[in-house]
Amino acid sequence: MTEAAPWFLVWSVDIALAAMLAEAVYYLAVGRPDRLPTLLAGAALALGLQLALSGVWWGWIGLCLTLSLVGHLLDLGAFLRAKPPGK
Repeated sequence: MTEAAPWFLVWSVDIALAAMLAEAVYYLAVGRPDRLPTLLAGAALALGLQLALSGVWWGWIGLCLTLSLVGHLLDLGAFLRAKPPGK
């Protein structure tokens, strides 16, 4: 296990994750759940960064990267299913 990063680096990722959570709540409130896969991908990457900065077991970081892949694939699927404008 490696030494943890300085507290302000870990807390800055916490602040970014809190902002992403607020954004997800906003999108749910205004009826735009189509934006959630993008937020899932970004939040999973940010959580993986936070875990890496904290010096935890690499398996948890890999899980976060896998969740980010799932979010990206969901977002890609929604993009490919979307009808082009004007059709």
